[in-house]
Order: sequence, then structure tokens, then C-alpha cells
Amino acid sequence: DSFSDGGQYVAPDAALRHADALVAAGAAVLDVGAGEGETVELYRLLGAKRFICVEPDGSRVARLRDNAARNGWDAEVIQEPFSAKLLEKKFDFMKMDCEGCESALFGTSLPFPCVLETHKGATAEFLKMGFTVLKSEASTAIVTNVRA
Repeated sequence: DSFSDGGQYVAPDAALRHADALVAAGAAVLDVGAGEGETVELYRLLGAKRFICVEPDGSRVARLRDNAARNGWDAEVIQEPFSAKLLEKKFDFMKMDCEGCESALFGTSLPFPCVLETHKGATAEFLKMGFTVLKSEASTAIVTNVRA
């Protein structure tokens, strides 16, 4: 398929196991497109300890803050659109699922492991940056720079 890497990159299941291991070791997670905290709870259950939650939607942020308080998450909640300046925060792993946000990463150095949902043709840009496709559908793909 058009996303083939010719075997140059690690298998998707190995990349996911490596990401899971980072989280299980107590990683701090930057969650872009945090919604109401669904992924935060998943990562917490897997072992992550600290979260930086970026969500621009005010109604979702209110529920995210409520969920953080109710569940005792160590979470910094940021209500603003994603920008590259947020990469200056201290974290070990980034999950991004925020339509259009991924374009802010084009041309940046991403020395930390991450898994991103790409939209509207952005996948090709991430392949140029050395990412691997884990899954693709009609207009979205899940990509990672995690190597095992």
C-alpha cells in the first residue's frame, strides 16, 4: 500500500508494546485532544503518573477538570488550541488526537515518543519525518515515531 515502509521500521505491535512500557513505568503524558479524560484514565490504569491535558473545547474542559478531581489525577489542564510551545512542557510521551493540531508539528524535532492521529493528508508529512503508520482509514491514520 501507499504507506508501506519496505520493512524499514519496527512492526506496529512492537511499537505499541514499547509505548505501553513507557506508560507502565510511570511516564508523564502530554495528551493533546484530551476530551473529557478518557485516554488519561486508560493511561493511569496502565501506570502513568502525571498528565498534561490540552483541550480547546470549554465544555469538555469543565468535564475533564471534574473527572481529574473525582479520580485524583495529577493533571494540568490547559484550555487552548495546541501550539508547538506546549512541547516545552516536561513529559515522556505524547498522544495527539485533535483534528488539525498535527500540522503544528510539521518541521519540528520530536525527540520524545508519540502516537498521533493524522487528518486530511498530514500522514505523508509524518512519514517524511520518520514516522510509521500503525493504522490507516479513509481520511485518518494513526502514526508513531516509537521504535522498539
